[in-house]
Order: sequence, then structure tokens, then C-alpha cells
Amino acid sequence: MKSFQETSKRGGFTIVETLIVLTTIGIVAALVIPGMVTNTQKQRLVAALQKSNAALASVVYHAQARNLRMEDWNYSADSETFATSYIMPFVNAAKSCGADGDDCFAKKYTYRDGSDAASAISEDYYKATLSDGSAIAIKSGGCTDSNPSICASFIVDTNGTDGPNQWGKDVFEFQILGGLHAIVPEGTFSSYNADTKRWEFSEPEKITQDCIAKGTSCAAKIISDGWEINY
Repeated sequence: MKSFQETSKRGGFTIVETLIVLTTIGIVAALVIPGMVTNTQKQRLVAALQKSNAALASVVYHAQARNLRMEDWNYSADSETFATSYIMPFVNAAKSCGADGDDCFAKKYTYRDGSDAASAISEDYYKATLSDGSAIAIKSGGCTDSNPSICASFIVDTNGTDGPNQWGKDVFEFQILGGLHAIVPEGTFSSYNADTKRWEFSEPEKITQDCIAKGTSCAAKIISDGWEINY
């Protein structure tokens, strides 16, 4: 009579061999799957940021097409007047929340270092939810021709009230700077040079530092890195 071991050797894997194979598959999966999930999340994040960036660029394009040149915008107006005059007519809004914004933005926000960021989206901002589920907060800042500064600030939560509600993950900042006539990611430029009458680009190291520390310049970093997340 043939033994069980002899039959197993001719017929297929032994129980021990099967367990070894399954264990190996489990180890490989544990190493590979988290990376795949992270890459998928990053791709979704980049796609959401691209959509928000395109929406803001579209605002400028359509405003210019209606002879609402950015150099003629009243940046000294209060945030609600500024938003409803120059921004909201050119976006697909699902809901306007005004300065309150409880229905448009989440209650809790954090920076990348974990510190509280809820106060960053203050009542100085006019808030709205867009039809794609993202939320936008708009604040007019005023700026002068003699000493250009921040004319307006924008905070975008790419997935609205859904988490993680963290700068650099689903929350990004943009701004309008005096003399540029464009909406650009926060942190793209460092300062205005009065001699050359130009804004000076931020050093890549500074953008990376601000992004990693708090997340405030992450939109600028992602775009400058060729629409890739390297943090």
C-alpha cells in the first residue's frame, strides 16, 4: 500500500508547501497593497486639485470675456460683494453659505502638522459649495498699485465637508496678487520687487518646506512637480 506522503508527492503540494505559498502571498500582499492604495489616493487627490485649479482659471477667462478685467476688480469691497460680483457668476454653485459657512465647510480642519486650522476659514471669507461637491471660501484683501500685495485669497476643500479636511490633502489655497491678474497657488511667489516691478518666484525648497510643515503651499508644490505628489 502506498503511503499518504508518496501519493501527495505525485499528486500535488503537501499541506506544508501550501501553507508556505499562502504565507508568501500574504506577505507580498501586505507589502504591495498599501502602496497601491496610497497611489490611488494620490491620483484622486491630484485629479481633484486639477479640477479646482481649472475652475479658478475658468473664472478669469470668463470674466475677461465679459470685459470684467481683473485690473478693474474692486478688491477693497467686502468679501461677499467681491465674491458675488467677480467669482460666483462664473462657477457652478450648488449652495451659497455666506460668511457662516457651516453647511459648506466642516467644523474641524487641521494643518499637516496636526495643529488646528479651523480658524483659518474665518468669517472674513464668503463660502459656497460647488456642484461637483467641492467648497470654496473667498476673501477680498485689497491691494495697491504702488505696493502690490495680496488682492484676494481662496481656500478650496476639494471634497467639501468629507474628511480628512487637512491642508495639503483635500484643502488648498490660492490667491490673486496685485499686478499679476491671475489666480495662482499660494506660495508660488515670495515677494514683490519694486525695482523690477515683478513678483519674485519662491525657491522650490521654500515651497517644499511650507508644504511639508503645514500644507499651505502644497498646491504650488504639486503643480511645480508636474502634477505629482512627492510628499
